[in-house]
Amino acid sequence: MNFNYPILIYNMRNILIQNNLLEAFKKYTPSEKTGYVYDTSDMMLKLKEGVINDKHSDSSFSVCCNMLKKSLN
Repeated sequence: MNFNYPILIYNMRNILIQNNLLEAFKKYTPSEKTGYVYDTSDMMLKLKEGVINDKHSDSSFSVCCNMLKKSLN
C-alpha cells in the first residue's frame, strides 16, 4: 500500500490537538516492549481510534508516530 505520510502525520497531529494531547505526546516515550503500535495508554488508544480511517499498518502507524514526535522536538 502506498502511504501519503505528510497527510497521515497531519491527521495524527490534529487528533492529538483535538484531544488536548499534543504536549503529552511530545513528552511521551512508549516502552521498548510495546513501542507505539502495541501501547495501550489512554493517549495512544485515542490516537489509534482517531486515525482508524487512515487504515494504518502497524509499520505506518509507528513510522508516523516517530516522524510526528521528531517534528515536535
